[in-house]
Amino acid sequence: MNSDSSHSDDGSAKHLEVAVIGGGQAGLAIGYYLRQQGCRFVILERANALAPAWRERWDSLSLFTPRRYSALPGLPFPGDPDGYPTRDQVITYLERYAKSFELPIELNSQVKQLVRSKPRTCRSSARSCLRRLRSTSNRRDQYRQAHRSGPAQPAKRAQKGARRECPRVS
Repeated sequence: MNSDSSHSDDGSAKHLEVAVIGGGQAGLAIGYYLRQQGCRFVILERANALAPAWRERWDSLSLFTPRRYSALPGLPFPGDPDGYPTRDQVITYLERYAKSFELPIELNSQVKQLVRSKPRTCRSSARSCLRRLRSTSNRRDQYRQAHRSGPAQPAKRAQKGARRECPRVS
């Protein structure tokens, strides 16, 4: 993890097309599709390992859906298709998923604020990006997005079913 794909050869931050906030199932699946489209992106995870929501739960936890319905795009969930994966099997699968698609993940990267610096651009942790996607669970503290037009506002959620092409940067 902690991929350096968001940095240039001299180590300075470079412009990203998308910053994905959260390294759980949703963030990894988003990363898969961004990789398919050839976008410059990074997945920012607050914890020191992927899938912290799974790691912070009981050892006896298992999925309530069988493996055949639990896979992320592009990689089948290993094992009996009618079996129910355990917590540790889910964590192992998510780690393998990130490695299989070489997803650019930065661990220990909690996003506390996004600032709109130019139209259609945001800045976070000395990076700039055209889009940000929040893929964190509802139980986490929600971050605020500062707007030039006024005080901090709750971050807006994408509409269900909305789909956009990856923005192109020259």
